[in-house]
Amino acid sequence: MITDVENLQAENSSERVRRLFAAMVKVLVKSELDYAMRDGEALDLTRYGCLSDAVASIKKRIEINKQFPDTELRNVLAIQEAAILAGAAPEVSDYARKQILTAREEAFAILNAKRATRRSQQQVRAALRERMAEIRRWGRVHCRFVSSMEKIYLDTLSTLMQLNLPEQVMVQATTELDAMFETAVGSANGVKPPS
Repeated sequence: MITDVENLQAENSSERVRRLFAAMVKVLVKSELDYAMRDGEALDLTRYGCLSDAVASIKKRIEINKQFPDTELRNVLAIQEAAILAGAAPEVSDYARKQILTAREEAFAILNAKRATRRSQQQVRAALRERMAEIRRWGRVHCRFVSSMEKIYLDTLSTLMQLNLPEQVMVQATTELDAMFETAVGSANGVKPPS
């Protein structure tokens, strides 16, 4: 009976120590890698036995996974791999390696998805920049066209006035001139002139 109580106290004590160790690992990883670990990952890392071994394992996995350009993804993968390998006996090492490979495949899929999204966003931005440049070019050309048309209109109107035409002929000439320029400007703007 006394032995059972002592065993129970030892189990409770070791569980508290394990949870304290896990909390310390979480705080350390958050401060060094800016990653909020899940409780399960932190508890898995307690199998290393001491804090320095757990952190060394994570750092080793970060070095191994340096082919990932995304720092956040690399850190997450390193922590997951270190947790998988924590206390892995030789007979489960094959299983651990399969788990690591699965995690890496998922990480590559995430990385590829991020790259595809980034590429797509860059293509959209490039297309928008190109369209804006085209609009600016078209705007400048259109502005020059309208200015030229205005100058031609005013010069023609001035020439008509210098002719000293009878008033009825002048009204008819200016009406025809206005209609002609409305048609020209409307066509240039894509507006169908009135029939």
